[in-house]
Amino acid sequence: MSAKPTMFLVTLMLLCAGCSDPKKSWIREETQGLNEMTDVMSKITDVASYEAGKPKLKELYEAQRARREKLEKELDKMNQTEKEAFRAELKSTAEYPKLQEAENRYKQERQRLMLMPDVGKRLATEIILPSHD
Repeated sequence: MSAKPTMFLVTLMLLCAGCSDPKKSWIREETQGLNEMTDVMSKITDVASYEAGKPKLKELYEAQRARREKLEKELDKMNQTEKEAFRAELKSTAEYPKLQEAENRYKQERQRLMLMPDVGKRLATEIILPSHD
């Protein structure tokens, strides 16, 4: 996995600056989204099963993209010190290990699919790349 998605996840953590408990709220939402994506991906074994899961994956990737856009707007309002403090607070929450576990599951499942020639190409061009536009 490249540094860009990892940096993105760190950046996403900063999004909930306006939430009642931004760290817990963001972690729960992101963990749930990653787990849902991973669950859908885990059922993909070929092109047919990819096509069956594609609508749900598109929906989940779009939700993640929307969280990113919201985060980017919030980050623009923060200075570097505020960003670093938020990151440190986020990592100190009890929910953070669950987020890391969800990220690792997602990365493994995405990598498995990317290694499937027909599925990997479709996943990248139809879902992953369009969700990053």
